Amino acid sequence: MTNPLVIFETSRLLIRRLKADDLMDLCNICSDSEVMKYVGNSEPLTLDQVKEWLVVTENNYKTRGFGNYAIIDRYSNLLIGYCGLVYSKQIQKIELIYALNKQHWYLGFALEASNGMVAFGFEVLKLKAIYASIDPENSASENILKKLGFRYVFTENDEFGYPTRYYKISQTYYDEVRAGREVRE
Repeated sequence: MTNPLVIFETSRLLIRRLKADDLMDLCNICSDSEVMKYVGNSEPLTLDQVKEWLVVTENNYKTRGFGNYAIIDRYSNLLIGYCGLVYSKQIQKIELIYALNKQHWYLGFALEASNGMVAFGFEVLKLKAIYASIDPENSASENILKKLGFRYVFTENDEFGYPTRYYKISQTYYDEVRAGREVRE
């Protein structure tokens, strides 16, 4: 990889930093009520909210060394979603987040991007644990988390008052699974 914006690639995806040029593509994803059903307060984002989110994301890259990233389909070169690691004020932990435009649901892209992001978190950022939060009705995301090795840890209301299930994968568990050893966590 020669592009400094790219953090990793998979067979079908390129994961890179979000940039100002991504505004309209990101807005198309985040303004879709069906895509946002299980994200945040379940409300689509406005153009101004997406602009602010890009500013926050750029600040996260500078202050934390990580944040939210663009998911690019390597074959079409289109931005098809986002995936990242963000600091959750709610639980004061690093969380995995992702969303894809509807045309790319159920094709394995969310699992592919999230698997790479977890590897990035543990292997590059040297995180000790990664959490994820989902709406209890979001069975698709729950299945992805289980395939990645996340385990359920607790349920509580999120900052918007919605019941939220929290999952976690530890670096120890990740390393054991990658090594093919029996896991005792």
